[in-house]
Amino acid sequence: MSPEQFKNRILFEDKFLIIVDKPAGIAVEKISPQIVTLEDLVYSYLLLTAKKPFVGIVHRLDRPTSGIILFAKKPSVLKIMNAQFEKRTVRKYYVALVDGEIPNPSGSLKDYLHKDFLQKKAIISKQKRKENQEVKLNFSKIGLVGQRTLLTIELVTGKYHQIRAQLASMGFPIAGDVLYGGKLWKREGIGLHASELHFNHPDTKETITIKSDWDIDSIPI
Repeated sequence: MSPEQFKNRILFEDKFLIIVDKPAGIAVEKISPQIVTLEDLVYSYLLLTAKKPFVGIVHRLDRPTSGIILFAKKPSVLKIMNAQFEKRTVRKYYVALVDGEIPNPSGSLKDYLHKDFLQKKAIISKQKRKENQEVKLNFSKIGLVGQRTLLTIELVTGKYHQIRAQLASMGFPIAGDVLYGGKLWKREGIGLHASELHFNHPDTKETITIKSDWDIDSIPI
C-alpha cells in the first residue's frame, strides 16, 4: 500500500487518536519481520511528523476482516481507551454476508466460546464450562444477495473469532470463511466488515461515531 493509499484510508485523526479503514488481507499487528502490517503503516505515516511516534493498538480485527481500527498516539490514551473496551462502553457494529438465507428478521446469540490453539479457531458450545467464555451478539437482516444473507451485527462481547464462530455454529457461516465452513468467493478476505464504532473521546469525553461503508455492489454473488 502506497503512502497516498494509506492516507485515503484514515477515517479520523487528532493528536490523541488515529482511526483507519483496514483492508481485508492485512494483519493489524506485527507477526513477522517480512510482513507489512497496519501497525507498520501507521508508524510510517506518523513518522512523517514525529521523531518517535507511539502506535498503541486499542483493539484488533482478524486478518481477513476489513473495517475500522482505532490506534492511540499516546500511552495514556491507550490506557483510557483500553478501559472503555474492557467496561464495554464502546459500541461496535459489523456488516456480514453469510451463506444461506436466514429466516428470522433479527435475533440474539448467546454462546460459550473456547479457543482451540492447535486448530487456531474458536469452538462454540451451548454449555458453560470452566475454560469457556460467554459471548453475545445481536443481528438484524438487511436483505439477500443471491443465495446469501446480508446482516448488521452489534457485537456485545468481543472475543477471538466470535462473530465468525457464532454465525457458523448457527448454520450460516460467513462467505469466504472456509475455516468455519463458508463457501469460497472471488473477493479478498471474508464477508465481514467492521462498519461502525461509538466511543467517548479520551480528552473531550464527547461521543464519537466513526462509520465505514462497505462496497456491497462489488460483492460477487
